[in-house]
Amino acid sequence: MIWRPRVAITEAKTSIP
Repeated sequence: MIWRPRVAITEAKTSIP
């Protein structure tokens, strides 16, 4: 679920702690 580039970074950190 990627809506914005910055969100994509947050998603990556959340998926891979």
